[in-house]
Amino acid sequence: MKKVLFYYPSNKRTIAMETLLISLRDYGYDIIVLTTCKKGDFHNELEKNNIRTYENEVLSTNSFVYYLKQWMFLVVFCKKHKIDFLHSHLQHANIIAVLAQFFIKAKCVIFRHHCNFLVSGITQQNKTEKLFDKIIHLLSKKIIVPSLGVKNEIEKNETKNITKYIILPYIYDFSKYASPNYNKVTEIRKQFDAELLLLFSSRFIELKRPFVALNILKTLVDKGLNIKLLILDDGPLKQDMENFINQNNLSSNVFIIGFRRDYIDFFQACDILIHPSLTDASNSTVKEMALLEKCVITCRDTGDFDEYIVNNENGFLVSKENTVDDMVEIVSELYENRKKMKEIGIKLRHDVLNKFSNSNEIIEKYIKETL
Repeated sequence: MKKVLFYYPSNKRTIAMETLLISLRDYGYDIIVLTTCKKGDFHNELEKNNIRTYENEVLSTNSFVYYLKQWMFLVVFCKKHKIDFLHSHLQHANIIAVLAQFFIKAKCVIFRHHCNFLVSGITQQNKTEKLFDKIIHLLSKKIIVPSLGVKNEIEKNETKNITKYIILPYIYDFSKYASPNYNKVTEIRKQFDAELLLLFSSRFIELKRPFVALNILKTLVDKGLNIKLLILDDGPLKQDMENFINQNNLSSNVFIIGFRRDYIDFFQACDILIHPSLTDASNSTVKEMALLEKCVITCRDTGDFDEYIVNNENGFLVSKENTVDDMVEIVSELYENRKKMKEIGIKLRHDVLNKFSNSNEIIEKYIKETL
């Protein structure tokens, strides 16, 4: 039985990753997971499914020492466990993996989940991260990306040599998602009573554009609409966002909920997801809202949205340059047309299930390309 090591830098649960690992296990591969951090919910879920997990948390403020210790551990681990394939995910793990590949027998495949996006001077990467991407590109034999959008951005902003980049979409066992607690959903609707409840759920960073979401809400409130906005997650812009809310007298219309494990209850309570992000690989929040038959508004040419969202049919795609005005217009229309909002949500659920559900065809493509 071939041994496949998944090398990963997080302990938070991810349905897409769990689905892939369990599916490959069911195809007869011996799946092992090693993370660069201590064990957490991700490990617990995998171990429930008879997948072995390991951790290697290195506590060092010296970057060189940190990466050296992680590199040494990975090399020894692969040799000790006689790993046949090393699948590395996310830049943090990828830079370690590409340097370790020369000292192990395992075939190394890199999974990249981001693109180096640059819009109006806004970038999500520092110099070190850009350097890491260049090294990973140079040393990798094959790089897997989740969408055409990511591949296009890499070709546009980083390199024209993209023959080593292969698109393999995320897959989801949608039955693993928790069902909403409708008693809590009712409580949320009562607490944040409004004709229309909007949702913004993204990291509070510039490229996710939380201030665009805030300006959308402000414009709608100024128009006299009875609308509120719930904001989930966290990030470095939180204080600035709170200042904006206070300065614009929006404290009775905008509520920063933060990171919640029971996020699905808030998703169910909301009517529309506004997602002005400029950077996504293959966003899970949009798919989760689709499962709940909710309406979503995203930006064109971002991640894989254009690959499954058809504007004005199963969702809405707006321009990156005129996002506030476009989203305000759509929300205003849906405010008066709840039937259309519901119909669009139902269509999106159907299309997301068709495209991203776990299937033998997709798993066999994974096996062909990476094992």
